[in-house]
Amino acid sequence: MILAVDIGNSSTVAGVVDSSNGTVVAHKRFATEPERAASEYLELFSSLVATLGKSGASGGVTSGIDGAIICSVVPKAVPAVAASLVEIVGAPVSVVSLEKASLEKASLGGDAGAADGSGAYGPEVKLVAPAMELDVDTPSEVGADRVVNAVAAFELFGGPVVVVDFGTALTLDYVNGDGVYCGGIIAPGIGISLEALHARTAKLPLVTIDDSIGCSGSKPGSDSGAKPCSIVGRNTVEAIKSGVYWGTVSMVDGIIERIERERGALGSVVATGGFAGTLAACADSVDEVDEFLTLKGLGLIYERNH
Repeated sequence: MILAVDIGNSSTVAGVVDSSNGTVVAHKRFATEPERAASEYLELFSSLVATLGKSGASGGVTSGIDGAIICSVVPKAVPAVAASLVEIVGAPVSVVSLEKASLEKASLGGDAGAADGSGAYGPEVKLVAPAMELDVDTPSEVGADRVVNAVAAFELFGGPVVVVDFGTALTLDYVNGDGVYCGGIIAPGIGISLEALHARTAKLPLVTIDDSIGCSGSKPGSDSGAKPCSIVGRNTVEAIKSGVYWGTVSMVDGIIERIERERGALGSVVATGGFAGTLAACADSVDEVDEFLTLKGLGLIYERNH
C-alpha cells in the first residue's frame, strides 16, 4: 500500500491506496495551509495510517505503507508534506512533476528542483513523470493534478475521455483514444464565483453552496448551503445559487457538447473534485463520478515509476 497526497488550492486529500487493486482504503481531507509545519502533517498522516490498524515494531504507525507520492498545485506546501511522509515510509517520497529540466536533473542524481523554481525540495524527494504524453504548447504549465486525473481516467475508462474536476477552479481535460493528453478548459469554480459576486458588488451577499444533494427546504432568503431547487430564484440568495449552480452545470454540458463537435464522440465523461457529488448529479453529460480519481491516478503513477 502507498500513501498518496493531493495538495490542492483549497483542500488537501490524503489516501491509502492498495497497489494490488488500485482501491482507496482510507482517506482524510483537510484545508490546505502552506505554512503548516511538518510535525502537524505527520500527525495528520499518522492518524490516517492508524485507521488501518497497522503498527510498527516500536509501536509507531509505519508498517503496511511501502511508499508515498505527492501531486501539488501549491509548491510551497511540498517540503513539509514530503518531510512528514519520509518519517512514515522511511524512504524518499515521489512528487509528480511536469518540469522536464527538473526530471532530467533528478535522473542524473541531482537535487529535485521545486516546481516553481524557488529552490530545492531536497534529497528526500524523487521527481517522477506522469507516464502520459502531453500534446500541449507548454507541458510544464499544466497542473499536475489535471494530468494525474487524466492518467486515472484513461486507465479506468479508456478514451476518448474528458475529466471534469469540480474544484477551486472548474477544469475539463481531454484525453484522446490513444491516451494522449491534448489540453483542456479552465473556468472559475463555484467558490470563486460566489466570492467574486459578493466582492465586486455593493449589495449581493456572500452565499454558500455545499456538497449536499438535497434542496434546502429553508425559509426564503436563508442560506442553508444546499443546492437550489428551482432554476428561477424567488429571492436574492436563491437567484445567486441558481445562477452559479445551474450556470456551472450548463457550462459543463455545453462544453462537452462542443468538444464532441470538434473532436468526435467521447467514450466517457468522468467527474471528480469536492463539488462533483452535487454538480455531476444534474449534469446530463457526466457518465461517472469518482471522488478518489486523483488518488487512484497517483497510485498508478507510483507503480509505473517503481
